[in-house]
Amino acid sequence: MLFEAELVPYCGSERRVLKLVRNIIDEKSGKMLTFNTPAIILEDVYCRSRYSYNRMFCPRAIYSYWHDVWLEKPADKTAELPR
Repeated sequence: MLFEAELVPYCGSERRVLKLVRNIIDEKSGKMLTFNTPAIILEDVYCRSRYSYNRMFCPRAIYSYWHDVWLEKPADKTAELPR
């Protein structure tokens, strides 16, 4: 998993975790691939082919995979409320 230019526009924004992915199927070989650590899919974060060369506008709108170390957990907003 690489950090690509397509991920940059989402940096600094808050998104909900949609799903953890442990396995995917390699479309070229048909083989099941297993990640060493689960990949994270974020809600409404997918390839829009705005910054990658030769992606042909990504018509399939494939979800981007994120490593957990690339993400920050949001601060607990209830702790910020006045009492």
